[in-house]
Amino acid sequence: MTTTQTATDTRQSIELDSKPGKAFLRRVIKGNIDGDEDWCLRADADSEWQIRFTRTIRGENGDPDAYVTVNTDSKVRPQRKSGPSRSFSDSDEVIIPLAKSLCLTSGTQTAVAAKMLLAGSTLDIEDSSGSTSSSKYGLAFLSLRATVPGCRWGSVTLDDSTFINGRQIIAGSIWI
Repeated sequence: MTTTQTATDTRQSIELDSKPGKAFLRRVIKGNIDGDEDWCLRADADSEWQIRFTRTIRGENGDPDAYVTVNTDSKVRPQRKSGPSRSFSDSDEVIIPLAKSLCLTSGTQTAVAAKMLLAGSTLDIEDSSGSTSSSKYGLAFLSLRATVPGCRWGSVTLDDSTFINGRQIIAGSIWI
């Protein structure tokens, strides 16, 4: 008789503004920077852009992997528009695709995003049809940005994805 062990899947929910939520974000930051834990940040349109952190714990000696998902009460603010767009009156029209998912798999990027969330930032997906010269090539951009708390117009770009005529050519963390 053959016994097949399946992977275990652990799901938790947490409020990021709570004391346990802040402790969890500090754990994500430390774990990803030290390399002890490899957390990813994910969100998608199907979950209404709810932020969740995931990690895989590799099984030893034939044991199954364990998957951990921590759902948060925070959401990524999705982009404002998609479709044809023009930055300036003399720009060519470009196609801005609709973002469907976000996946930060880099430990450093996830740690920075967690640090920004710990500081009270919000995460936004922003769209851009680029400059007059880039529009001649049909270039459009989707950026993951974090607001800087207490700074009226301040934000930090965490990642970019680039598109030509609505097709992804540089795969950042934002997928269509």
